[in-house]
Amino acid sequence: MGDQPGHTLHGGPNGDCPILAEQVEQELLRIEANQAELEDRLTQLEERMYRLDDIDLSGTVGTGTALTIPPEVRGVFRSYTIEVDGGVSDVPNCPIIVRVNGINEQEYRSTSYVWDVDSSSAMEQQNLDSTAFPRVGFLGQFSPGIARITMRPRNTGETGFVSWTSHSWCNNGVNGSTLGRSGGRWNGDTQEIQTFVVRTNNSVHEWSTGTGATLWGHI
Repeated sequence: MGDQPGHTLHGGPNGDCPILAEQVEQELLRIEANQAELEDRLTQLEERMYRLDDIDLSGTVGTGTALTIPPEVRGVFRSYTIEVDGGVSDVPNCPIIVRVNGINEQEYRSTSYVWDVDSSSAMEQQNLDSTAFPRVGFLGQFSPGIARITMRPRNTGETGFVSWTSHSWCNNGVNGSTLGRSGGRWNGDTQEIQTFVVRTNNSVHEWSTGTGATLWGHI
């Protein structure tokens, strides 16, 4: 490659002209730095969580209360986290049920248990192959306890398959607090995921004071 007007490989006879090789190297370094910054920003975006909804859970459980995904971002998120914080009055190790779009059909499969640390034994064990009451987590009879559930659709956009795993801590006071685990899936008609309806396995249960739930979306 020959010398360009005003640019030489050696700086010219008096060394007062820009050196082309040095300028190219500087430009490549700038491009690499910009690329690294862009990759960092993309990584941060991929790992970012967005709070989508908060609900209070109070009084009688009934048919449940919906956590709602805002319409403008439905089908965008790769996974969701549901945090249920609180308890169920006078019901130790109470199963928490979450229904996709409130669907009350036997389209769920769930495997769950509560672990009694004192006796090193499993309690409330259930392996349900076809149910409308999937046990996605557990709460104790006092607040605060917590169930943290990760719901993952098979794909973005419309889907007919959502799987989950969860960890729970049941606050049962002096009766002995416990840990809970769950995993399972919903498999139904392909549709837009709009809500996750939170309830217990009995409509007459009463939520403990201060119980609520939060829905997070993960890109």
